[in-house]
Amino acid sequence: KNIVIGALGRMVEKKGFFDFIDALKILKKKGFSFKAVLAGHGELYEKLKHTSKDLPELDFPGWVSDKKTFFDKIDIFCQPSHFEPFGLTVIEAMANAKPVISTDCDGPIEIINNDEKNGLLVPQKNPEKMAKAIIELIQNPEIQKNISVAARKHIKKYYSLASLQNILDININNYF
Repeated sequence: KNIVIGALGRMVEKKGFFDFIDALKILKKKGFSFKAVLAGHGELYEKLKHTSKDLPELDFPGWVSDKKTFFDKIDIFCQPSHFEPFGLTVIEAMANAKPVISTDCDGPIEIINNDEKNGLLVPQKNPEKMAKAIIELIQNPEIQKNISVAARKHIKKYYSLASLQNILDININNYF
């Protein structure tokens, strides 16, 4: 089956979606078969669609309100941002047990842990490295699966409601 590669967010320059499209073009040029989804909306929506006119594999569904359904339909999540102070979509993808490839922005480098192998980090503004990371996951389903499992465990341990309540309790008790 075709692997489905997804990205999601506001379509503004700092989100790096042109790099995502360029990475997909590299995959296509190398002969990989895939489907891709770029969900969201913003000032660059039409320009991104125009830039990808030679990529019929890429779908633009617009803004998605049901993120669970979005994540259920993809196999790999890409976060190509040039600037990302937190990385909510990275956490959402990992919580849905999707392997994440993200640029090494401030937020994602705090979430993705190379020791746990819970995701892959690539340099910002580097579609070639993003394409290489996607190819690594396509060619190694076992690595893809291991990253998905580690990602879900990491989010449950550090970002679940119960985990955050525990941290808050500890801090409140230490304060008083």
